[in-house]
Amino acid sequence: MVPQAVASPTERGGEPSYIVAVESTHRPHLDANTGSAATVTIPALCFGLYKVPNDQEGEQIVLNAIDKAGYRSLDSAPIYGNEETVGNALAKCTSVGRSDLFIASKVWNDAQRRGRSAVRESVEKSLLDLQCNYLDICYVHWPVPEHFVETYKELQLLQNEGKIRYLGISNFNVEEYEQLIGSDGVSIKPLIHQFEISPFMYRPERIKYFQDKGILLAASKALHRATDLDKGVSAVGAIADNHGISAAQVLLRWSLQKGFMPLSKTSKLDRMRQNRDIFGLNLSKSEIEILDSLTEDSSIRSREERELESKNW
Repeated sequence: MVPQAVASPTERGGEPSYIVAVESTHRPHLDANTGSAATVTIPALCFGLYKVPNDQEGEQIVLNAIDKAGYRSLDSAPIYGNEETVGNALAKCTSVGRSDLFIASKVWNDAQRRGRSAVRESVEKSLLDLQCNYLDICYVHWPVPEHFVETYKELQLLQNEGKIRYLGISNFNVEEYEQLIGSDGVSIKPLIHQFEISPFMYRPERIKYFQDKGILLAASKALHRATDLDKGVSAVGAIADNHGISAAQVLLRWSLQKGFMPLSKTSKLDRMRQNRDIFGLNLSKSEIEILDSLTEDSSIRSREERELESKNW
């Protein structure tokens, strides 16, 4: 079942979100009052923290995203080098409490190679730096060969201890996912899979496979800068002009209508707000089809070569 976005704030009066079914395969120790199944509400838009400066400027960017632009989902990672800054911002945030936020971190490749104790140390360091008692989700950042299964098993233990609510994977192909889920000792299904998705990196077979598994897809690089693709730039620009919106809004709205949770990042407050102002519009079927057609085979080949390299960093 593909998760569907709920109505926009103007229709429902709340944060636009995905309502995702939570089963025992996602969380073996559900709260006593939820029974054997429940749902988790995940904000439909995620603010990415990659390249946010690790200083007071970065702290203000995070505060603006939460307090002034209204983001409730943050995507972090140790490799971004700014989790301490993010934690300082969270400590100063006054508009919402911890339970109102959906905070993600990841386990980087070097920790995976050093073994399960290093995986645990990585998560605990993220919690310390972020000044949080728990992560809403923790991803395996890359499926490092010969290590990602053990990494995931350690995350299962950390989930059982209450340090992580849900588990996620990032940048997995189908074969790697099947290896993971078929491994002895792996009993918890990932709730979210994050990988590059945009009209310029659209791999429908991979997407369909994971959506058919009931896994919510987080679209990293949702605001792909396709300056070298004149066809794509002109097509997105024409759709933007038709609706009187920005190209970024077109790309983010495409993600939502395809059932993805897009990640976006900007340091400018006006663009933060603009990127969230996409719930009162609807792209037509023909516009969606145009956007679906913009990915070039050479782009996919190049991306998959980079993915292979990244797993061995």
